[in-house]
Amino acid sequence: MRAVQFGLSRAAPIDMKPRLALIGCGRIARWHVPACREAGFEVTAVAGRRRSGRAGAFAAEFGIPAVASDPMALAGADDWDALLIAAPPSVAPELLRIAGASGRPVLVEKPVALSSGMLRPVVDRWPNVLVGYNRRFYATVRAAREFTAAGPCLVRLELPEPAAPAATEDILLTGSVHGFDLVRHLLGPLRLESVTPYRRAGAQQGATATLVSARGDVIQYHGCWGAPAVFSLTIDCAGRRFSLQPFERATVYEGLDVLQPTGEVAVRQYVPRVASEVRVDRGAFKPGFVEQARALLDRCHGRTSPIAATLSDALAALELAEAVGQGAREAART
Repeated sequence: MRAVQFGLSRAAPIDMKPRLALIGCGRIARWHVPACREAGFEVTAVAGRRRSGRAGAFAAEFGIPAVASDPMALAGADDWDALLIAAPPSVAPELLRIAGASGRPVLVEKPVALSSGMLRPVVDRWPNVLVGYNRRFYATVRAAREFTAAGPCLVRLELPEPAAPAATEDILLTGSVHGFDLVRHLLGPLRLESVTPYRRAGAQQGATATLVSARGDVIQYHGCWGAPAVFSLTIDCAGRRFSLQPFERATVYEGLDVLQPTGEVAVRQYVPRVASEVRVDRGAFKPGFVEQARALLDRCHGRTSPIAATLSDALAALELAEAVGQGAREAART
């Protein structure tokens, strides 16, 4: 019998490291393994795609003792205490259906699915599932949450996805969705007010949208696909500005210095004053991954993280991305 409440089976004593199984052996999985070990897991098994042959080499490289030939079988196995699904959203929902029903903790990579309809029926059934929106754990994002507490705020979210204009749905659902989750994490549930598509040469190459929060925050989304820019978030509140540009670097501005023209510089200059800065640690681990793994570890011991994304959060982010995409299509037809 499994001690589901804590996620630890009777075969794994409470004083031992929880056993983590991994499904996926691609680029993102390579970051997860060292982060999960640092958090306190023992990585005991891995599976890749059926007949891919990559799982064996991955296991050998990372010293993982067991290789499963069938990812579905590993998802339903009894010999793990937590599962990490680092598989594409085309197959992740089926793996999650098997693993989530066990009641044991699961961490699944974002966006989980390619449509909100795939998550809606199960979102309340699997409370032990976390979603890999790792940017929530950034020090810069923690600072942003503190800044927005004085709201309501005026926000600009810029997501310059480097994708082909024809892939509108993929851009929003597999890329921009993490930006929508980040804003929801900072400001709470959002309502879409309007969408305007940007089209060139007969193809959609971006969009803008206005969203509002329950307390009156106004968010302007700027989807400038293919632009030579970085993801950024600018928050204005009470005469102060918080800038995430990119999300790993935060700067708070307070006040403005006005420099009068001189003989060397013949124009008046307006220079924002830097009040403080926060940077994400660029160490050996992918930012946010160790903290995210610790949130999964907490689930193994019956504790809940106030930061980690849940299936409800993933569903809301997908619904928002879908609403922006649908609004852009409808606006383009009028």
